[in-house]
Order: sequence, then structure tokens, then C-alpha cells
Amino acid sequence: EGNVVDYRRIEADIKDIASKYVVREIAYDRYNATQIILNLQDEGLTMIPFGQGFKDMSPPT
Repeated sequence: EGNVVDYRRIEADIKDIASKYVVREIAYDRYNATQIILNLQDEGLTMIPFGQGFKDMSPPT
């Protein structure tokens, strides 16, 4: 309740989606993601870091 991220819910939703579809890889923001990333990798999912800053969000020049 309130302004709290429920990482258990996010992880459960991702696992549910991955059980229904072929998920080749999942891009994630590195911020505060260590535990959920480790858990999802343990489930066999391929996790790819993708930052929310200028470097990752901008096209190459």
C-alpha cells in the first residue's frame, strides 16, 4: 500500500509471462534490481542491463 515497489509481485508477473510466452531476453534498469535479477536468472531467464540515462536511451551517432 502506498508508494512502495513490490518486487515480489513484479517477479511473479514476469515468471507468469515467461511461462506463457517464449521470452528471449529481458532488458532491465540496473537501479535497485540486483535481487530480482539474480532470482530471474536462477529461473533461466536472460537478463540484459539497459539504463534509463542518455547513453542507453539515445541512438548511436
